[in-house]
Amino acid sequence: MTLKRISSALVLAALAGGAMGMAQTASAVEFYKGKRITLIVGYTAGGGYDTYSRLLARHMEKHVPSNPTIIVKNMTGAGSIKAAAYIADIAPKDGTVFGTFSRSIALSKLLGLIKVPFDPFKMTWLGSLSSYKDDAYMILVRADTPYKTIKDLQDPGLPPAIFSATAPGSTGYDVPFMLKTVLGLRLKIIAGYPGSKQGALAFDRNEVNAVSQGLSSIRATQPHWIKDKKARFLLQYGRLTRHPMFPNVPTGRELAPNAEALTLIKLQEAPLFMARPYAAPGGMPAERTKVLKKAFMDTARDPAFVAAGRRLKIDISPIDGDAVTAILDDLKKSPPAVLAKYKAIMASRPPLPMITHSGKVTKTKRAGRRVWISYKGKEVKAKVSGSRTKVTINGKKAKRKAIKVGMTCTFTYASVGSTAKKIDCKG
Repeated sequence: MTLKRISSALVLAALAGGAMGMAQTASAVEFYKGKRITLIVGYTAGGGYDTYSRLLARHMEKHVPSNPTIIVKNMTGAGSIKAAAYIADIAPKDGTVFGTFSRSIALSKLLGLIKVPFDPFKMTWLGSLSSYKDDAYMILVRADTPYKTIKDLQDPGLPPAIFSATAPGSTGYDVPFMLKTVLGLRLKIIAGYPGSKQGALAFDRNEVNAVSQGLSSIRATQPHWIKDKKARFLLQYGRLTRHPMFPNVPTGRELAPNAEALTLIKLQEAPLFMARPYAAPGGMPAERTKVLKKAFMDTARDPAFVAAGRRLKIDISPIDGDAVTAILDDLKKSPPAVLAKYKAIMASRPPLPMITHSGKVTKTKRAGRRVWISYKGKEVKAKVSGSRTKVTINGKKAKRKAIKVGMTCTFTYASVGSTAKKIDCKG
């Protein structure tokens, strides 16, 4: 082939590629015109995942073709497993749904600790808004406790610290539980809080005296813990070196007593380097996968978005979907002996304790998806799942929509406002 023919061929190829790119762009513009994108958040409003997501939604709209409206929907349950399973297996695979959930879900699934049948490794990973470049996962206690350093949490002469958490499988539960095992920390975890916001409120009210939470989340939602010195920071996690704000607070890696403990800590820390992950369903059309991935990273690098994040005092250190996938691939390559040890530790977590409340139904909403009863002079609410809540009326299995005002019902759930495991009604 002559040089002239080669040049002509290259020009034609470039023109064809450009035409294809324009066609794909035009197709995306047409698809998203008048559409609404739903951003699922696996935790309650007001927490760290929610704060990041509402900021993302506001700024990402202009980076998607046709600028569709992006709405945030909180879908709580089982430490965000409900949201992850919904995105993976139930949500439309057309580019109109994506979301965020616990960064540790892929690790928990790899270890067989999550029985819900979905595969996070087959999801479409858009990226993470934080790689923990300017963040740390902190172990902290109230300033009025006797715990001055992490060594005090190992002191048998002091009472165990009481931590708040959502549920086993969440970072807020699993990190202190792991540290209890590998560092010998003396602590008790009270699970069942709907989200980090409620756990932080319990900390402020002195219902618990310790919590584990991301620094960026604390700076965004609980700045008084730092400003007013309401909390004492004892350990930082997800850090190769100490965070500049806390030069005198040791990292988990520094405190590891042996090689096995260090390996387990490193394994648990891995998801923190994709600290604010976002994913869409697997199996989406290639064009819309490309559109969402590009829109996500364009937003994460948008100066207006970064400036807004800085005002909220949250860490914006994004990585793309390929980088998240690489982290997950590394998890799958972990030595079997390490995974077995990690799994054994996590399998020893006690089941989430249940409480019961009984009273007359005062109202229902959304065809029984929300039910309120009068309990000791107050209204208390339960969420009712069509698949995970067992409903009986007069001893017979029933659908949630059959629950009516005036019936006497007993809720069995982890906490007020959470999804009930059972609802038994009479009337």
